[in-house]
Amino acid sequence: MSNASRTTTTRSKVSFSRLYKAEKQKAGSKTVEVKQQITTTSYYAGKKYNSDLQDALVDDSVFGAEEQSYTNTSTRVAWILVPSDFTEGKVKEMLGKHPKQSIQQITSNAPILNENQKAAIANGIATLDSFANSQAIRYGSNSENAGQLILDNAGRVQYKVNVWKKEFVEDDDRRGNGEVYVSPELVEELEGAGIYVDQNL
Repeated sequence: MSNASRTTTTRSKVSFSRLYKAEKQKAGSKTVEVKQQITTTSYYAGKKYNSDLQDALVDDSVFGAEEQSYTNTSTRVAWILVPSDFTEGKVKEMLGKHPKQSIQQITSNAPILNENQKAAIANGIATLDSFANSQAIRYGSNSENAGQLILDNAGRVQYKVNVWKKEFVEDDDRRGNGEVYVSPELVEELEGAGIYVDQNL
């Protein structure tokens, strides 16, 4: 968990990015890509007066120590299937009917599966390992740690999925609920590659 005393989050409006046919597109469909910018500011006490082993009589803020802040901005991307005869104008019109739409982020220590993905695994079309490998959280290309896995502060692999919602929905953090899975490929990577521990995503 974060050590921040408090956090604030602001979200931009969900915006249309593009309408396209993916390499493995389902027959009769196109893919809509939408994006949303998320800015999170975490605040930390400039000095710590209280101990994690003892209950505090007053909060650190009462001592008057100057608060420090750290701001992180990220862009979430989600994909929606629409009929193949839909135009960009049609898609934008339909998106415009949902002013409270949002991109919800689901995080977990096990792969996050919808019913279609569960069926694909059951029918031998896909494997749990393939979803684990594709959903594992890594540093982006602009980071000096690009491509490396980001573990949570308990040393566990983290997985992430973004889903589009017509209405605002709080993020779903399932980490630490006891469900843990790591594919053989990720185990091999953990044994030989650099990793970074961070629960604040």
